[in-house]
Parts: sequence; structure tokens; C-alpha cells
Amino acid sequence: MNTTTQSSETDNNLLMLGIASFFLFPFTAIPGILIGRRQTSMSPRGRVGYRLCWICLSLFCIQLVLVGILILAGGSLH
Repeated sequence: MNTTTQSSETDNNLLMLGIASFFLFPFTAIPGILIGRRQTSMSPRGRVGYRLCWICLSLFCIQLVLVGILILAGGSLH
């Protein structure tokens, strides 16, 4: 009974971290990914949260690369 409650709570936390990752990018995505990797079995809710964390972290990395390219391109125009 306690394991099910703890698993359900972890799945809910993963989902909240996944949703929060859209606004706080790496600050919530990285903990969500680490928690998801330690979780042995996840409900569909937990898997959605885990995937959202990965999606948001990937988007954040793409944004960093694009900003870097823009900065480099802007520096070469002068």
C-alpha cells in the first residue's frame, strides 16, 4: 500500500515538473529527468511528465545553440 502511494506521488511530481519545465526549463527538467531515471515503474502520467522534461530540456538546448549562432553572426557583421 505504501509503495503504491509513493509511486503515485512520484508520478504526480514528475507530471508537475514536466509542466513546469515549459516555464522554468532546466531548473525543473533536470530534476524531473533524474527522478524519472530512478523510477522503476511509472504510470502513464509519470511517463508523460518524464517525456515533457526531455522535450523542454531539448528545446532549451536548441535555444542556446540558436542564441550562440546569432551572437556569432552579429559579431561578424561589424
